[in-house]
Amino acid sequence: MRPASIIAVCLTLTGSALVLQSCCKSLCIDDNIFAVDFQGFTAMEMEKIKVLRYNQSSFAKAIDSYYVSTNIILTNNPTRVYLDNPIVSDFDFRIVVENAGLSYNISDFLIEKGDCACSQGTYKRIAGYNLNGVQFTTARQYAIEIKK
Repeated sequence: MRPASIIAVCLTLTGSALVLQSCCKSLCIDDNIFAVDFQGFTAMEMEKIKVLRYNQSSFAKAIDSYYVSTNIILTNNPTRVYLDNPIVSDFDFRIVVENAGLSYNISDFLIEKGDCACSQGTYKRIAGYNLNGVQFTTARQYAIEIKK
């Protein structure tokens, strides 16, 4: 998430005087992937979606996994599914669409860094990723697209 800055007036009570000064309130957090846009899948195929997390550069043994609650009756094209836990650049991920018998490996994140407001350091944004061996850029904010 790009930083959002709020310039505020802070009141400080020093002794018996009330001092007005400006201060910066800023949210400066990293961007992560919070959703997957599925293209070309039926509602039945999307009933069971599993997300597995791996150490980087190793799809040998999953660190953890969970099923995504979809409850999809009708699908749009694409159908956005929100993840219980975000995809972050510190790990590799596999998304398994069990009813379709398909899996998708997500790895090799391309990171862009930006400066936070008020000299609070930097934040990172996922600008690209590798999906089953093909490099993509994140054109959709906070989501990746998976095509059947």
